[in-house]
Amino acid sequence: MGTRSISSSNGVLKSLTHRVMTCCLSRDGSSTIQTHPSYVKTAAREVLAAVGETADLERFEQDFAEAESDLQQAEMVCLIRRVERQRRNAFLGRLGEPGLLTEYAIRWVRAHD
Repeated sequence: MGTRSISSSNGVLKSLTHRVMTCCLSRDGSSTIQTHPSYVKTAAREVLAAVGETADLERFEQDFAEAESDLQQAEMVCLIRRVERQRRNAFLGRLGEPGLLTEYAIRWVRAHD
């Protein structure tokens, strides 16, 4: 598989992931967000974290404040692992008193620099 086909596949993957994210994570409060199981949102976020752009990663930082549980906060922490180290560590330092799962996620992200 040549570089060109990898790049093309990556573009298709990003496009598909953006469509899934738009559907799952709409901020308009529509009922469609309720129809998608949390594991679908988690999988879409993980793909976006792996192949997304800086703006996608920055959105995860914003989504942290809206997370409804310690598990969701821990997920957001894991997703920002690709953010520039200084910015990521500054964000992690501002978290205050994280829950148990979030604390484990912070340790994991810092250990996998």
